[in-house]
Amino acid sequence: MLNVQRLDLILWVCFLCVSARVCAQPPSVAGGSDLPRIQRYLSLEMYSEATAALGPAVKADEFNGELRYLYGSALQGLKKYDDAVLNFRLSLRLDNSRWEAAEHVLQCYSEKFAQSSSNQDRILLGEAAAQLAAIPSAGDTDPAGGRDLREAQQRAQALITILNSPVGTWSDGRLQLSVKSRADNGFDIFMNEKESYLSGTFRRRDATEFGGSAMYGSVCLFDIDFTAQLLDAGTQLLLEEQRATRYIGPNPISSPSLERMRVQNKVCRDLMRKARGSPFYPLKLSLQRVQ
Repeated sequence: MLNVQRLDLILWVCFLCVSARVCAQPPSVAGGSDLPRIQRYLSLEMYSEATAALGPAVKADEFNGELRYLYGSALQGLKKYDDAVLNFRLSLRLDNSRWEAAEHVLQCYSEKFAQSSSNQDRILLGEAAAQLAAIPSAGDTDPAGGRDLREAQQRAQALITILNSPVGTWSDGRLQLSVKSRADNGFDIFMNEKESYLSGTFRRRDATEFGGSAMYGSVCLFDIDFTAQLLDAGTQLLLEEQRATRYIGPNPISSPSLERMRVQNKVCRDLMRKARGSPFYPLKLSLQRVQ
């Protein structure tokens, strides 16, 4: 089943995608009597016919930015995303005012990620969103185009925020952590086990930085301040202890008898003298997104 984060992302993609099938084309600069027919093919979603007509035209005029843009649109309609991205990027390099090509690159990676959910496609999607968000505006020379660009960049920034959400499942191969959102815009972190070794709360500091505190350990409980940082479009999570401060005694859930609590109390105090925190896991965790 799709998790909530991925559903949110796909819904945003649906809103974002002024898709190749309905996206208005930029003003025509390419020559040739076939151009109106090609544009007609695209408007009618006749992508195979458009690709067949554009292939020879692109070979004959391979440095024509508009032909590359149209060819990329036809390939995107056929879900040949890698070839489409190649042509959109060439179009943008040949004419850096054709910012729509950057939006189509973002759409291609959105569609790929919606299908695969792979971390690699997530990274490529994040890079495409950042590229679109960084395109400078044409200013007063094209008010309508500048307004469209700003709206596309706002959607790209919203997508970056979704990608940089910590919500999901994380693992380093030994332990698995889950992060869920709270109603107050904070996050809960815990282990998927009956007895939680690490549970706590944290809040966003900026786009990729978080801070919070946790209760840590199975036999002993420690009050720990930690920071979390997201990397690579939310595919890596660095969880680092800042201060393993306060030993608060053995876990009463795992200590049914007073005698056992006394034994654990001594064990925990010995551990506190030897280490700043729990000895069971390192003080810095590098986790990969699993879901």
